[in-house]
Amino acid sequence: MQKKVVILGDSGVGKTSILLRYIQNKFEGSNLPTLGASFKSQMIQLPNENDQIKLNLWDTAGQEKFKSLTRMYYQDAEAAIIVYDITFRESFDSAKNWIEDLRNNANVPDILVAMVGNKCDLTDEAEVALEEAISFARSVKAEIIKETSAKDATGISELFLEIAQKLYKKQKAIEIQNKPASGGTGAQKPQPTKLQNSNSMAGGKSGGKQGKGGCCK
Repeated sequence: MQKKVVILGDSGVGKTSILLRYIQNKFEGSNLPTLGASFKSQMIQLPNENDQIKLNLWDTAGQEKFKSLTRMYYQDAEAAIIVYDITFRESFDSAKNWIEDLRNNANVPDILVAMVGNKCDLTDEAEVALEEAISFARSVKAEIIKETSAKDATGISELFLEIAQKLYKKQKAIEIQNKPASGGTGAQKPQPTKLQNSNSMAGGKSGGKQGKGGCCK
């Protein structure tokens, strides 16, 4: 099983640093701005599951001039990580715009959204409180909200593991929903057996109204 994950956010919030810490477990104090997008992948063993999931991770450019190019990477993404810098209020304010742009242009309607406040090692310089971020995440229906530090690795592995687990559970739920019923075809429900001897029902009528068959909506 493999899933596409796109990483979004303003330039300078630490998107590339988060990915570098996760994939290579290293931190570089300064990274050149991403031009277009860069790609990494990681196989994750799921705890309590005899299964793995591969995350295909797309680190995108945060500059406004690359916005139309960034939208190309929304396609077929099943999860998006919206990164902001907790020490830079403007990047948090931009998160709403990133989420709106994502949902307006992505082709997966129930895309998983994770809000990530990076640079939590700089709490003394924070301009965005975690409580405010949690409230905002709920208002935009983000399923995950975390603070991370690419510098000291706080929350990085946990972030990607939680995304992987949620995507795995969602995929399994879809597979169960689409699994044909025993003896049936497709998702169609089996029809009830008609009573042949209606006289055995005292005072009952042999022909009641029948509901419409077919699949559930």
